[in-house]
Amino acid sequence: MEKAQLVEWRGQHEKIDEGQFVKLVDRHQKIIGRICRIYRDSIDDRVNLFHEIVFQLWISAPVLNKKARFSLGVYQIALSTCITSCDKKKSNSENTTNLSKGKRIQQGAADDKEKLISALMQLNYDDKAMIALYLEDLKYPEIAEITGVAETIVGVKLNRIKKQIQQLLCKSLEQYPIKSIWQSIDTIPVYNADIKVMLSDRSHPTLKRLNKRLIIETVAFTIFLFLYYVFFSINPKPLFLEILLAGTLFFSILNNFIPYRLLKKTVRGNDIKSTLQYYLFKIRSHTAFFVIGRLMVIASLFLFTTFVTTNNPVQFAIIAFMILLVIIQIVLFSRYWTKRFKQLKYTISHLRRQREFIKK
Repeated sequence: MEKAQLVEWRGQHEKIDEGQFVKLVDRHQKIIGRICRIYRDSIDDRVNLFHEIVFQLWISAPVLNKKARFSLGVYQIALSTCITSCDKKKSNSENTTNLSKGKRIQQGAADDKEKLISALMQLNYDDKAMIALYLEDLKYPEIAEITGVAETIVGVKLNRIKKQIQQLLCKSLEQYPIKSIWQSIDTIPVYNADIKVMLSDRSHPTLKRLNKRLIIETVAFTIFLFLYYVFFSINPKPLFLEILLAGTLFFSILNNFIPYRLLKKTVRGNDIKSTLQYYLFKIRSHTAFFVIGRLMVIASLFLFTTFVTTNNPVQFAIIAFMILLVIIQIVLFSRYWTKRFKQLKYTISHLRRQREFIKK
């Protein structure tokens, strides 16, 4: 099925045949659904993550074409998207799943599924990816190809992860068929019509938020220019200040297109590790441009206060309020992205540490 489908996929995708792509996703939706279960807790978050994965699959034909099998591309893109996508919930290390309480529950199939999911959700992001590929019954060379970890390390890493799962479950994995339990995990069924909708930019939840942000900031800057030319009456207005204001506002609005482009090119590289390295570089660049743009806004407002405003307290209050809003925006943005930096840097360094350990 795999090679024939991949050839068919390449030809059909070049023709932008959504119907064929939807059928391929439908055949792999249980795989995607199981992966979403261990990266997101709530149903809504899992649905949004599934949506993001389908969207990334649709725009990542070059990555898929490099894979020997279509399913290998699905695993790489799905797991890369799970790690790089925004998770508003607490990190895995902060999960408060009480597995000791689960020991008192009567054993059953459904109970085993929930216990396994709870244990897997407490793992690091890269460990989740590694064990998920193992549970999907992939061979060591395939796991190495998808993750970017050397094949000689895959077994060492998996042994450590399985010991950790065994401690969390308080059971020996020799008598606990985790692969069969994993394969039987229930997923949310997604219909072909819904998959087709997920391919559109308009239906993408994150792109919707970016569009709203762009509209809000454009309206805010337009209002500011209106106040500048109407409320703050001074003639002649300094030419350098007008150029600075126009350039600053244009640069700030332009910054809003960077995350849009980043979101549409999240998965790059031949494996998960290279994708994470690319994504980390891009969000660092985006953060730098954002901070520079907002600092330019603050500098412009200070110059605006110096050359344009009079002794009118209302004018000073308006400028001070706008500067305060920009500072708050910088602080909140920096805190958010600092957390993302730490998460990605830890995941990448964890993969590298495993490799360096083996070399020694």
